[in-house]
Amino acid sequence: MLEETRIKQAAKEQEEYVIRMRRYFHEHPENSMEEKETYRVITGELDQLGIPYETVGDYGIIGRLETGRPGKTLLLRSDMDALPTQESETNLKGKKVCVSGTPGVGHLCGHDGHMAVLLGAIRALNEMKEELCGTVLFCFEQGEEGGWSIDAMLEALSRYHIDYAWGIHLYADLDCGKVSVQPGPRMASVAAFAVKVKGVGGHGSRPDLCVDPGACIVQILAQVPSLLKARIAPDRMVTFSVGNIQVGSKPNVIAEEGFFSGSLRFYDYGAGCQAMDIVCRVTEGLAAVHGCTVEYQRKLVCDTATINDPAMASVAARAAAKAVGEENVVETEPWMATETFGRYLQRYPGVFAFVGIRNEELGAGAGHHNPQFDLDERALEKAVECTLFYAAELLKETDGTADAVAVK
Repeated sequence: MLEETRIKQAAKEQEEYVIRMRRYFHEHPENSMEEKETYRVITGELDQLGIPYETVGDYGIIGRLETGRPGKTLLLRSDMDALPTQESETNLKGKKVCVSGTPGVGHLCGHDGHMAVLLGAIRALNEMKEELCGTVLFCFEQGEEGGWSIDAMLEALSRYHIDYAWGIHLYADLDCGKVSVQPGPRMASVAAFAVKVKGVGGHGSRPDLCVDPGACIVQILAQVPSLLKARIAPDRMVTFSVGNIQVGSKPNVIAEEGFFSGSLRFYDYGAGCQAMDIVCRVTEGLAAVHGCTVEYQRKLVCDTATINDPAMASVAARAAAKAVGEENVVETEPWMATETFGRYLQRYPGVFAFVGIRNEELGAGAGHHNPQFDLDERALEKAVECTLFYAAELLKETDGTADAVAVK
């Protein structure tokens, strides 16, 4: 059985490596489904360790560590992709330690840190495998930001018997040194819509001869929020946002067509479906009133809420307490962003942990996807430590009479 001091030492030994890898990934970001060099670097690290792996799709990876002794199978997962966003050279206080070297692309959500942490955990577990039982699968998922490869990854994982799952997200709304692993909903499901509204264009001096798609879109976006409030119970909350509106380019021309796209976020899948129905009925109804037609370029509702298993959350809380101290294992409000890890948790009991990265003195604390997003790198070693304690708890030798989750 692994001693607590042994695990802490193993995590500490990986700290320099994890920081170095995180900085490399940060300086060399790649957009979703374009993670070619990221794949090359990760597989190169696995090759050096002698860890066998398979490629999923173009750049997804499943590595496998066998302890040589019978036991449970634990899945550890990281995402890989960056964002198509120009990074700022400064955080909230000053210059960042490292910045993207690729114009218009940046690791502004923490995925660089997630990959580095998982690589550090792989190295440590490989060194400690003689003291563990069972199998560890290491999953690097490409294209997480758009959910582009989750189906292929789950299909590949279906060939394995998996008992437990673990993922982390470095979290800007939580102070460095704190961890949240509470049971229940942690991140939301998403529904996406992209709508083209077609009218009749013409000169701005004669709107009576035109059918203005812009005026139609304005009314749609004004009416949807009020109807969502009126039709969906407050305990089944759904958020509605539109991030893209395009109508024409000239001040004296009424455009032929307009476009808007956005998303809904929710925890209750039924509420998400109801909300999408409301969006569509309002859109089609007001289009008819205006004399416009509607073409949906994207319309989908996903059942992807990330919900931590209660029994596994208890295991994770014990593990996190050993890593950061019981007083630093805290509860947080559910995060209304969306994560594909919810799909894993629909299949395998597990936990999605939030690891704090905020440090006001260092200027780390800007929100995810913000150009000033940054992190306190001291969080990386703690994330490795939490991962190792969780793995050690589940992969320790038992007498076969009870699952590891029942062992106190």
